[in-house]
Amino acid sequence: EVIAGSEVAWIAIDDGAAAPVPLVALGSDQFEVPLPAVACGRTIRWWLEAETSLGTIRLPSESGLAGFVSEAVIDQVAFADDFELDRGWTVGAPGDNATAGLWTRVAPVGTSAQPGSDHSPDGTLCFVTGQHVAGQGAGTSDVDNGVTSLTSPVFAASAPAAEVRVWLWHSNNQGANPGTDSMLVQASNGDGSWVLLAEIAESPGVWFERRWRLAEFLPPSATCRIRFVARDLGAGSLVEAAVDDF
Repeated sequence: EVIAGSEVAWIAIDDGAAAPVPLVALGSDQFEVPLPAVACGRTIRWWLEAETSLGTIRLPSESGLAGFVSEAVIDQVAFADDFELDRGWTVGAPGDNATAGLWTRVAPVGTSAQPGSDHSPDGTLCFVTGQHVAGQGAGTSDVDNGVTSLTSPVFAASAPAAEVRVWLWHSNNQGANPGTDSMLVQASNGDGSWVLLAEIAESPGVWFERRWRLAEFLPPSATCRIRFVARDLGAGSLVEAAVDDF
């Protein structure tokens, strides 16, 4: 049985020493952990302790020194786009050579490889690799014979905790050579170079979300850009991609 009033949270900022802070009783055996207010990007390490008739208990039990880790962030949106308006995305980049399936902002017409609607609950538009024409084969307007790039406008990602979130569609599991192509997701902080965030190879057949903490890949910057590169390389295959709710 827990001894009433013995419940504390040990809290440390970054790699500093931990100090005990009493928990706030909410009733019905529920407690609140009063984490301190700290600057964005700082890390809070914390664990719980209480005294019982059998001795001290800790949560997490395996190591009071490691504990839980929380990062201080303010959830501010620096740039958002559901693609209902033209916010300055660029189709095409040096080295692009696809002969079909170039990125275009449309209300998509679905095929066995391409979504039949965008992802936004209240929208209709997204970027897809070539708009399908009803009555034609699924591979008529897909990516062919190379790569096609879609690049975001410049946005600020200066905070250490800056994160990119986006909903994607990718299909490469049909055609003569299924499973041989992938889509690249790249980032730049404005210095002219690009780093790889992910190589998307799966074909789930639904919209799926991806997130990246940008500071894990490149220095924070106020001039960040993201690029999506859909590819049909080597032997031909049926490749489609889409981007929404960035």
